[in-house]
Amino acid sequence: MSKELRPLTVGILAIITCAAFEAMAVVTAMPSVARELQGEASYGLAFSMYLTASLLGTVLAGSWCDRRGPRPALGVGMVLMILGLLAAGAAPAFWLVTVGRAISGLGGGFMIVALYVVIARAFPRHLQPVVFGWLSAAWVLPALVGPLVAGIVAENLGWRWVFLGVAPIVLAAVLIVWPKTATLGAAGSDGGTGNTGSDPAGSGGAGSGGAKTDPAGTGNTGAGPTGSSTDEAASARSRALRGIGLAGGVFAAQWALSRLAADGSGSTMSTIAFILLAVAGLIAVFLTLPGLLPPGTLRLAKGLPGIIATRGFVNVAFFGAEAFIPLMLVSARGFDAATAGLALSAGALGWTGGSFLQVRVRFRREWLLVAGSTILSLSLAGFALASSVEAPLWLLVLVWAFSGFAMGMTLSSTSVLVLKFSSASEQGRNSASLQISDQLGGVVGTAGAGALFALLRDPRDPGQVSVFVAIWLALCVFAAAGIVSGLRGAQSSDADPSRNPKNAMEGTVPA
Repeated sequence: MSKELRPLTVGILAIITCAAFEAMAVVTAMPSVARELQGEASYGLAFSMYLTASLLGTVLAGSWCDRRGPRPALGVGMVLMILGLLAAGAAPAFWLVTVGRAISGLGGGFMIVALYVVIARAFPRHLQPVVFGWLSAAWVLPALVGPLVAGIVAENLGWRWVFLGVAPIVLAAVLIVWPKTATLGAAGSDGGTGNTGSDPAGSGGAGSGGAKTDPAGTGNTGAGPTGSSTDEAASARSRALRGIGLAGGVFAAQWALSRLAADGSGSTMSTIAFILLAVAGLIAVFLTLPGLLPPGTLRLAKGLPGIIATRGFVNVAFFGAEAFIPLMLVSARGFDAATAGLALSAGALGWTGGSFLQVRVRFRREWLLVAGSTILSLSLAGFALASSVEAPLWLLVLVWAFSGFAMGMTLSSTSVLVLKFSSASEQGRNSASLQISDQLGGVVGTAGAGALFALLRDPRDPGQVSVFVAIWLALCVFAAAGIVSGLRGAQSSDADPSRNPKNAMEGTVPA
């Protein structure tokens, strides 16, 4: 890698490492937060609000990066994430912790899309798989030491320092990247649609040394404003409104369901009201989601839609299972929390192995999505079988490491493929669509697994292994769906914009 790209690479990896440590640390510290601030009834909202706000930030950042480049979204994201961490760390009440988490989530949504666009426009295409592999590797150290460090800090200094201590690290990481983003302007601008080695989108933009072209095929050569700029602005406003509707729907559904669970046998009127709110939230999700994803994603169309759908399916399966593995090991098998964390650490190591393997493939990358979804399906089924027969801990750890391996291979490949199948002017929008699928998958997986757990568990016997086995098997269905969507994604080898840049996104993303 050239000397010019090394500081940028270090900064990107530092940002991802900070985000990973924050995620791992908060999971460890949140029980102490809820206990001190009497927030047990709203415990789940502190996580779901982060993901919901990330959805909104992702949608807003996609069009913004396409129009202005990644620099503004990266700066705003940094400010919001730091403000959220400070607000959560200083919160005198649990609802303010939840607000702080939402602000951090909004900032995280802005930052991740901006980083994807930076990678697309600053790195040659042959280096992009390497960078995405390193991004996955950046989670390893936080996954291994994050819970331990957060536990020590919360016990000796107080849980507030888990939040406050991350804020200056985020600032330092972004400041490393910031100078290198000055030349990465909007797609088609003199600031660079291309990169330092080759044009990853193959769109014939400034990075390829030719005249500025119109990747969408609208006839705009960049000589001046045309009607297409008005259409793009209208499209951006439409996506922003849909993003607000999606985030609102997701929040309403989760909040209503959490209140139903917390209230138990409350009044009939309140129960009906919460049910209606949950239904309204789900309707809002189904009405707004199609407009935020490439057409055909929900019906698993060939090419890019199938690739993005695969990202969502595997996230549902993996993160839904991961959330309940420590609970099963502690409540049903009697292990302490530190020992239960070995499974999560093994998953992180497996994830790293998968992400580095995908760099070295010599066949079509699309088939890694099929292979990864297949391995994940088998791993979840194996974990269910091993749990039901009370297999030794080392076997459970090994099986979960294969699940992490499948995720590292699949998620890194989806990131590379989305950039490959996107023209320069669509990189931000399609990266946002990928993150929406990613984040929504995590929400559906954890919320769905939680609902199934609440429905099946017996309060008199909280350690029922059969309940957890049912969760693993239900999530295995989503991993199997990832095989189908991966096959659909692999059926479009001609979608590479480098082969036909003018028509690369026709029929794929709305204008």
